[in-house]
Amino acid sequence: SFTQEYAKVMVEPRDNNKVWVVSVSDIHFGHFDTDYDMVDKLFKTIENTPNAYCVVGWNLLDAAIPAKYPDGVMWSGQTAQEQVYTFRDKLEKLYKMNKLLGGIGDASCHEGFTKQATGWAIYRELFEGIDVPLILNGGYIDLAVGAQIYRTAMFHKTRYWSTLNKSHGGERGMDRIVDAEIVFTSHRHQAAVQQTERYNPPFKKGTAVISSGTCKLYDKF
Repeated sequence: SFTQEYAKVMVEPRDNNKVWVVSVSDIHFGHFDTDYDMVDKLFKTIENTPNAYCVVGWNLLDAAIPAKYPDGVMWSGQTAQEQVYTFRDKLEKLYKMNKLLGGIGDASCHEGFTKQATGWAIYRELFEGIDVPLILNGGYIDLAVGAQIYRTAMFHKTRYWSTLNKSHGGERGMDRIVDAEIVFTSHRHQAAVQQTERYNPPFKKGTAVISSGTCKLYDKF
């Protein structure tokens, strides 16, 4: 199967230092209003920072096609096919540097529009030759950093967004994957980080919810 519900990824940090895992999502590559300087800075930071890695979510590409939303292509500087070829170069570079750990592969937003309208599974082509685990939305990755394992839940969409608390969707995701210590969410284009301690007598654990933002400059979403 192209996607899976679970994967285990091993990371061996240099000099026994801590690792930094960045959630890359909602770039909307190909859209006129995307900040491409920000995109380049993001990828170069991951490339040039020791012990920095990334996981990916959906909407890496804007991927507008006339068959789904005809007016969407008016805001695209590249066709969906051109976006695949151009952005894959960035993913391949991280993969060859052993910095791309995996991501969510069952896209149902922008990349998923192409599959709904035409049957073209765009992530299959985007990740062709890039051998990393692609997880179902709501699946999880056990991130093994040396001997320590961090259960990391991966959500692009959830049902439980809040306009008051940007990390609420991730918190509710942790209710579903109760043994998760880290939850990555995206989709809402609102960056947020929350650290808290969950207590379920007699056990307690430190947890983190990370909601990624967007690289779009002008965004009505």
